[in-house]
Amino acid sequence: MRNYKIAVIENDISTFISMFESLNFKYFNDELEFTYYPNSQSINGVENLLSYDLLIVDVNLSSLSELDGIEIIKKVESHAGDREKPQVVLFTGYSKAEEKIAKIQLPDLPIIIKPATYSQVYSVIKEFLPPN
Repeated sequence: MRNYKIAVIENDISTFISMFESLNFKYFNDELEFTYYPNSQSINGVENLLSYDLLIVDVNLSSLSELDGIEIIKKVESHAGDREKPQVVLFTGYSKAEEKIAKIQLPDLPIIIKPATYSQVYSVIKEFLPPN
């Protein structure tokens, strides 16, 4: 398996780091490369996200973030042009996220409702990245 690059854009990342690292070790032989961004400013330009295979994006980033998760996804879509876009998974604590996403006309994206379980996160990652 080649190394896969995953960007996690989540303001409360400390809650999820151990889960991601454990999944990586147990199911993917440490071949997933995670990069964590607590807000939109830390990304250093949406273009940088185009180099990832998978984006896991919190819909509602903290008020310290200039962009929320939806705005980040829209910018990735618009900057990609003809290039291949990374797969996107949404993180949200909002149980009616599907309705919100439908209203803003984003593509049908997988959603993980927080608090997320180990099995939920694994299921979504393995859908995009095959385990060894």
